[in-house]
Amino acid sequence: MQIIKSTLRLNTLFFIVLLCFLGYLCNGATRSKAKRVPDFRNFYGICWNGKAHDNLVFAKQMGYDYVFYQKGMENDPLAKGLKFYIESPQYSVYPVPRILDASKPFTDKEKSLYEKYFAKMNNQSFPKNMATGWFTGPNSFSVEPDFQQQEVIDSMVNRIIRYAKSLERKENNFFCGGFAWDVPQLPGDFWDAPQRKGGQGGGGRQITLSFWNGKDTGYQPDGVKFNYPTYSDGHAAFYKELYKKGREAFPGSKFMIEPWIVWDSWFAQIKDRPDAWEITPDLVLQEKDGTEFVDDERIFKTDIISKEFVGCTTPNRVGEKQNRVMAAAAAMNRAWFNWFGRFGGTGDMPGYKNVYEVPARLQLVRRVGNWDNLNNVPLTSRSWDGSVYQSPLSRIDSTVIYSSHPDSGKIFAVWLSPEGKIDLPKKAILVSVFRTDSLFVETSNGKEDIELIDHRVKLINNHGVGKGYILTIKKSEK
Repeated sequence: MQIIKSTLRLNTLFFIVLLCFLGYLCNGATRSKAKRVPDFRNFYGICWNGKAHDNLVFAKQMGYDYVFYQKGMENDPLAKGLKFYIESPQYSVYPVPRILDASKPFTDKEKSLYEKYFAKMNNQSFPKNMATGWFTGPNSFSVEPDFQQQEVIDSMVNRIIRYAKSLERKENNFFCGGFAWDVPQLPGDFWDAPQRKGGQGGGGRQITLSFWNGKDTGYQPDGVKFNYPTYSDGHAAFYKELYKKGREAFPGSKFMIEPWIVWDSWFAQIKDRPDAWEITPDLVLQEKDGTEFVDDERIFKTDIISKEFVGCTTPNRVGEKQNRVMAAAAAMNRAWFNWFGRFGGTGDMPGYKNVYEVPARLQLVRRVGNWDNLNNVPLTSRSWDGSVYQSPLSRIDSTVIYSSHPDSGKIFAVWLSPEGKIDLPKKAILVSVFRTDSLFVETSNGKEDIELIDHRVKLINNHGVGKGYILTIKKSEK
């Protein structure tokens, strides 16, 4: 009996100690900020411009979780801990060059590979039989996979998986996070002629295979089996197979597309397909400037997607007000405002070639709503009156842009005029102010540029207008 009582006392003591230990852990958790879970929508999508290292410096500084892969990233120490997307991955695994220059000679093997794997528009002799994708010159154009053949789909998917695995670096915790597509529409990215210089003012038109064949299908040579009656069906099959095998090869991987307009260029085309749910990826982004990506209710009435899984990536607008409107539209709907592929070169946006050429206000304005999302700021705490977006952690107006970095808690800011004011959180003490370089990295002490009055920070003159600043704050002990 005594043994039983002693055992019970020991068990009770052990249980009390265990409760105290768990309580300590819980209390400790409340005292320190839990590490944020990476979000696949929090991506830096530049891959056609600049250098890999510069893009990684900026991505790390601005708290991105994912990057678009750019050659050499896998060997850069700054890639540690990031996941990468591969943009239009099929273009990276062609068995022949993607751009076919019809003015150059080809070997018999090259001709055979082009005709085997890529869509054809007629029965003329090579290369006049190849369906023309995006033109890079008067005689050179992209060839597009012949997705009507299952053999081509299988080959492309397997090549993509092998390619993505080859880029992973376990020792650097740099892993494939998924795949992304520009111009994702099912009928393909075919063109009838070259665009004029700069892609503006006419020239070539985007078309479908029906331009040549009267219907959504490529030319079918004798002896070639088409497993899908239309190019759209084959393209959809490619997406579905890569989604399936991609998720098997890279658990947790995600997929995104960037149509020109979310409704017109994607959902209007696929909404009545029985596989609409299967082919719509995890994130759908609008390339066109504007707010249709959240304002067009037709998108969400399909019940295929909700607003927190759409976004804007337009490279077309440089104006402060236009970017403010798009950033606010994303923020007010818990949607996203990111970069995809390039910084500009169309619309009125200059053709910036490197991230350090991009003005600080454009670097920061695409982070504000995203950071509010990552900081879990409730939608009820966000407001937009058509002129000013604000939340407890952020503000965008005509005089200032600022927001709180979701990992460090530091305030990143760009003043657009000396009248702009940053309201510090209650019971916060301003610890430091740093000027930043063209990659938004802290450089020199900037306290002499600002003044603090009634818990508000503002510039003392015009010298700091348009430049980046980072403010460190801490809670007052009082």
